[in-house]
Amino acid sequence: MKFKSTPQILLPHVDFVARYAKPPFALAHIRVEDGKCTMRAMGPAVWVETSVDVFDAEDGETLVNAAMLSSVLKTLVDNQDITVSVKKRITIAQGHQRRRTLQIASPDDFPSVPACGDNVVQLPIDFISSLDLVKFAVTTDANRPTLTGICLDGRGVIAAADGVRAAVWTVPELAGTAGAILPISDVLQRAMSLADYKDETFTLTLGGSWVQTTFGHVEVRMATIAGSYPDVVGIVSEPDKDAAMKVVVNRKDLRNIVGAARIYTNSQMTKLHFECTDGVISFSVESPDGTMKDEITCEGQGSWVVDLSPVLLDDALAACPDDKLEMYVWAPHKPILLVAAEGKWNMMQVPLMTTEDVDKYRQERADAGDNGDSW
Repeated sequence: MKFKSTPQILLPHVDFVARYAKPPFALAHIRVEDGKCTMRAMGPAVWVETSVDVFDAEDGETLVNAAMLSSVLKTLVDNQDITVSVKKRITIAQGHQRRRTLQIASPDDFPSVPACGDNVVQLPIDFISSLDLVKFAVTTDANRPTLTGICLDGRGVIAAADGVRAAVWTVPELAGTAGAILPISDVLQRAMSLADYKDETFTLTLGGSWVQTTFGHVEVRMATIAGSYPDVVGIVSEPDKDAAMKVVVNRKDLRNIVGAARIYTNSQMTKLHFECTDGVISFSVESPDGTMKDEITCEGQGSWVVDLSPVLLDDALAACPDDKLEMYVWAPHKPILLVAAEGKWNMMQVPLMTTEDVDKYRQERADAGDNGDSW
């Protein structure tokens, strides 16, 4: 195997595969064929491939540590030609003086390409950024593995839940699909950037233990998370909005209050007290470090109180895609519901409750046929 290129051209591709070449197999596969250099890498849950044109090429393939190859390329002059050749080692030469070598392994040792399903769906390109609208609600609890990913629901939504919050964003194109639970990863964004992808849509193949997509010369496969996901859509849509006390607030105003409350705590259990009376919501925090009081105006009538974690609420408000925010409150011991973007974004959050409130809520859920722990 032999080819010429420049560090400037090769580095983005080498860095991309190096990022995902993780144990149990930390080497990248490099193949040269018909003037094109194709690089592959595979980690525990991600498989990636990218390709770039090269010149003066001789076909061949090898395995090499991509992180080390990236470090080597960064020691060379960006825009000057290099020659990459493979015999017993991979050699990178620039001019007559600069020469670097790295150990290689047999390309036969590289894992086979993960098989995917056959349910192909066409999605808008902003689907990738929309994952951030619910990602804040994904749990970090490894004991609940299905909740560590984002659910692509065949009813036309993406959803996430962590036991305290449940978030849903409408994606009509997913309706009727096989669905999947995707692990949290930046690979789709990085693949799209590397390919300089400008199309308004892309295809995602579902239906198997891996999902697959392609952006130009970059292909990505992601392992799905096995298991049954809670019915987050049902949980969020279940409450009777007509029975709630509804107010409309400005998201930025509310987030300023919540951000101020976070100064007094980084604990999820310190409460921000809400008290609404006829168009004004008053807020208060009491902590060992001090106290806070503030208020904002809102649209809506009625009186209610609720205690929420400002740490958890702030994450949701940061992700919310609209400044007009509807807030539904039923009782101090019941989850609140936030709705934005004309109903496309929904977030439910459990309040901070006393032991008596928790027992009361669980009994109500049990009476409704749910043990209260489904999400």
